[in-house]
Amino acid sequence: MPLLIPGIVSGWILMATMFVRELSLSVVLSRPGTEVLAVQILRFAEDGLWGRLSALGIMMIVISTALVTLASLIGRRLTKVESADIPPVEALG
Repeated sequence: MPLLIPGIVSGWILMATMFVRELSLSVVLSRPGTEVLAVQILRFAEDGLWGRLSALGIMMIVISTALVTLASLIGRRLTKVESADIPPVEALG
């Protein structure tokens, strides 16, 4: 576990810097009526709308999980198809 701590801390720092960069860019470029999710989340937090903020966060997690699962399944199927086309090493010799 002690060997994992530097990697975990580095990952959190990287994610925090990426979030701050994306959020500041979104805040600068957003116009009324065309806000991205990061700006909407920030607005919900500032207004104290914790129920809406939580619902939006859960929706983002569900959608992200579904997309990652779908990409993983497609990747597995493509890998199986490609590996089925390659003859075994014994057959080549």
